[in-house]
Amino acid sequence: MGNSNSLLTDEKIQELAGKTHFNQNEIKSIVKRYSSHIIPEDSTTGITRSSFLSIPELTCTPYADMLYNIYTDSQKSTMTPEEFLMLFSMLSSKATIKEKQKLMFQVFDISKDGIIGFDEVFRVYKKMFSAGFTDEQLTEIVNSVLTSQSLKTPGTIDFDEFCKMMAPMELREKLTIELQLSI
Repeated sequence: MGNSNSLLTDEKIQELAGKTHFNQNEIKSIVKRYSSHIIPEDSTTGITRSSFLSIPELTCTPYADMLYNIYTDSQKSTMTPEEFLMLFSMLSSKATIKEKQKLMFQVFDISKDGIIGFDEVFRVYKKMFSAGFTDEQLTEIVNSVLTSQSLKTPGTIDFDEFCKMMAPMELREKLTIELQLSI
């Protein structure tokens, strides 16, 4: 497995302590946890999607692969320690509701155009609710969401509308994942 001590310099750890919701000791523990998911042949590039999805705290998260996509560069196939830290900072209980709203909006905004449409809502709902609903039922649910009278433009949802639709407690519940650390 990877050597967590060599993944980040002390300066980088200090910088990340200013950018995340973690102190330097927590960052070192998270990087140690990160390094335990590095596959030896990929050790120079980071953790793979499959390794990320195997993290026990993520196994029950239906949109874990979407979170992976948000925090990794589409040109590479691995997640760096910095990306891992930034993601789990947003998933921590220390993140604000506004930060969690932004993250959940990014989960839905697959096209990254700042607007959520039918296909995007359907894809996320399918991941979240596939066991309980047929495609026809999901289509009805998505249509009812996207034809709401409160939308500025029927058929699309912008960030402000999205924030009004998401209950803060539900958002905190769905987007709070604490890594088990040994500090």
